[in-house]
Amino acid sequence: MFVGAFEILCGLALVFVGARFLEFALQFLAFTAVFLVVMGLGNVFFPLTGSSKVPLIATLVVGLIAGAVGGWFFKSLIKNYGVMLLAGVGGLMVGLMIVSPFKMAAWLKYLIIAVLAGVAAFFGKNYDKQLKVLGTAVIGSALVMHGLGSYLGGFPSFSEGNAGFKKLGADWSYIGYIAGWVVLAVLGAFIQQKYPGDAPKDDVFA
Repeated sequence: MFVGAFEILCGLALVFVGARFLEFALQFLAFTAVFLVVMGLGNVFFPLTGSSKVPLIATLVVGLIAGAVGGWFFKSLIKNYGVMLLAGVGGLMVGLMIVSPFKMAAWLKYLIIAVLAGVAAFFGKNYDKQLKVLGTAVIGSALVMHGLGSYLGGFPSFSEGNAGFKKLGADWSYIGYIAGWVVLAVLGAFIQQKYPGDAPKDDVFA
């Protein structure tokens, strides 16, 4: 529930003002990625949902520290590869939202997601300005939908791993998530383009 609320709040920030604070948004995404990897590994090697809370607390602490370090090191990559990486993460989110409800081998789902992320990253090198807005809106919207899934159900949880993908079907609830994702992403991109705010004086992508 805490992670769901965190995703919703951060997702809304990315949807509506992400392009204004792109450097911080990318560092946040790097932090989140490292944190989730650590939590996933912890879930493999330790009983995080057992009666003892020590493994869970220890994994959370290690995940937060590792995420902070990862975000700090990621800053050096932002200037040259920021938009490309943003587009790649956006492609990953698109792949996740599209393939999740379909019944197919887990490895095939991951392959499709990886291909979409790679294609999006490739095009990210050529459409800099547009992807700053669209990428943050798409990623933020996906985070909001996943966060809502923590409360409403019908969306695979990170903690469920492959099982979450395998049992999920293309039912009306998931179609609702897809519709909400698209509408929120379009709305966020429109608002960010119509009301861009003051451009930062030290634009790392300039």
